[in-house]
Amino acid sequence: SSGIDSYVVEVSKSSAFTSTISADTIDGAVTSQLLSGLYNDTYYWRVRAVDAAGNAGTNSATRGFLLDTGVPGQVTLSSPADGNQTNQSVTVIWNAVTGDSSGIDSYVVEVSKSSGFTSTISADTVDGAVTSQLLSGLYNDTYYWRARAIDAAGNAGANSATRGFLLDTTVAQVTASSPADGAQQSSAVTV
Repeated sequence: SSGIDSYVVEVSKSSAFTSTISADTIDGAVTSQLLSGLYNDTYYWRVRAVDAAGNAGTNSATRGFLLDTGVPGQVTLSSPADGNQTNQSVTVIWNAVTGDSSGIDSYVVEVSKSSGFTSTISADTVDGAVTSQLLSGLYNDTYYWRARAIDAAGNAGANSATRGFLLDTTVAQVTASSPADGAQQSSAVTV
């Protein structure tokens, strides 16, 4: 045996390799290759060894991968409406993002007390098949929320528009002031 001299790495858009995009020969001491010039699509690759005598081995098993460098579309918020006032728990709802080549893996839902999101009080990641989130741990105050999609390749979309809502679950207790408790009146009473 004359030892491995080189490897031939082939890339195709067809798993049957009816045509190749590239067939690069690399030194036998190297066992990886950076593939360049590829764009968002599905690709297949295989490799074979060539020995010092010029004999080519059989191709490896074919493997495929999806190259997805595009970011998902922007999330559109559905509910609650901006400026909504409520006295009960809040579930935020958004529309699913579609058309991403690798599919939506998850959504990140952020809540802040600042419309500029200078700080967040929560940032929850929910499954990509889910388009709602019950917000918990909120108390009487004004809150803002937004969402963004993360695709299966790890690309993050832009944040949605921001919406705000007022959560108000308590009513202040009224204090009676006049007439005083036990007062005796000789004319009409105004309270």
